[in-house]
Parts: sequence; structure tokens; C-alpha cells
Amino acid sequence: MAMTTPSQENNTLNLGNITTLNYKAAFDQYNFVDSLVESGQFDAANFRGFNGAEQAETAEQYLFWLQARMQEIDQESG
Repeated sequence: MAMTTPSQENNTLNLGNITTLNYKAAFDQYNFVDSLVESGQFDAANFRGFNGAEQAETAEQYLFWLQARMQEIDQESG
């Protein structure tokens, strides 16, 4: 599976598409976004994250998708 890395371009945090993440990448991405949110450094107006073709509107939505992705992978490897 392809691994994506958060990137910053034009002051927009591009978090990528969670459907491309393996378990470790989803786990790391979750911890990264969660730490930004907890520290108050997450700028909700300037981020892009996707679940397939659907774009997240909030950090919480993106984190929820990451949790669901990790559960999906965990069940597949079961």
C-alpha cells in the first residue's frame, strides 16, 4: 500500500487520502493530527484530507475516518 505524508503547500496542510494508508501510516497520521488539535495548532480553515472522493470538513471527521480505516485494516488482517 502507498504511504502518504502530510505536506504543506500554499499554507494548506494536505493530509492525503486515508484510503491509501496502511495501518501504521493511519496510526501515525492519527497521532499527528490529534497532537495538532490538542495543542491548538490545527487550522481547520487550511487543511485538506480525504476519504475516497469525500473531503473532510473538520479535524474530528478526519480523525474518525482514520479510526475507521485502522479498524477496517485490523479486521482484514484478522
